[in-house]
Amino acid sequence: MRLHASRGWAPLAVLLFLVPAVPVLAVDVYYSEIGFGDTVSHQEAVPTISLGSNTTLISLPGGTQDPRGIAVDHVNGKIYYGDGLSIARMNLDGSSPTTLIPLSSTPGDIEVDPVSGKIYYSTLFSGAGNGIFSANLDGSGVTTIHTNASLALALAPATVTVNDVFNLSIDSAAGQLYWTADDGGVAGRIGLNVSLIGGGGISQLFVGTGGSDSIDHMDIDFDAADVYYTVGGGTDAVRRSTLSGSGVTTLFSGLGRPSAIALDLTNDDMFFFVGGRMYQRDLDGTAISDKLILGGGVFAASDMQVVAIPESSAWVLAGTGLFALVLGMPLYRRSFRT
Repeated sequence: MRLHASRGWAPLAVLLFLVPAVPVLAVDVYYSEIGFGDTVSHQEAVPTISLGSNTTLISLPGGTQDPRGIAVDHVNGKIYYGDGLSIARMNLDGSSPTTLIPLSSTPGDIEVDPVSGKIYYSTLFSGAGNGIFSANLDGSGVTTIHTNASLALALAPATVTVNDVFNLSIDSAAGQLYWTADDGGVAGRIGLNVSLIGGGGISQLFVGTGGSDSIDHMDIDFDAADVYYTVGGGTDAVRRSTLSGSGVTTLFSGLGRPSAIALDLTNDDMFFFVGGRMYQRDLDGTAISDKLILGGGVFAASDMQVVAIPESSAWVLAGTGLFALVLGMPLYRRSFRT
């Protein structure tokens, strides 16, 4: 059982003896899979993933479309995903799929900011054509943020690249863009980089010494300034560190190579895959639930996103009498999950 408490002050001297009902949360995990059947799917996590249902939203034809990145726009009820040499969009239930942005190279990661009305995406495997771009939610207004050529002009020495950008993260409040990419200086090292969301102010926050401690997949808690990430290369662990790479803590290891990871900061949870099994854990690594979902290979799950939205909250009568409550006595609001 997990308990969260927030503390306030009672404004009344006499109060009915009421207790808060358990808030209902719609906790949805969306993920893409590229090693088994090229699908985008939805896993419920209410109350946990072991009890929630799993639904394939779309199966892409041929098994070669590689939906490496997905982005959920819950405000407008849309999912963006990679589909071959394009970025496509569909409704949250998988209906009305449509090609949105034709590309000349494979799309990597995708992020969406429904407040500013923008999507952000990377392109892969095209050398000089690799880049990070933005567009309007309808696919119009494609704008280049970074390319290898532009980074080489802006930086000396140019060790920050946009090669193999499988992780994008947008801090829209601070106006910053984060991405991981090949270091450009030493093969096999992956660096975490940051710039202004429009392209300036580029810097590398930290870089792995090799594949055994480089970021595979990541998600960022911007309030805490922490990055949660998976590592392969024989280390095969889920880790947390600051955005500068300090305070590295191993949260999970020993069961194979983790792949995609996503945070649910509403409930202080994280979700990640090891092979075909999805794990749900507290942010400190404490086990909550796990579930075998995919039958594919070790690298089947490519990207994940969690959406947790409060749906209702109510107060229920727990007694029949009136209880005196001294003015100023603290009130607690608690939510429980077993």
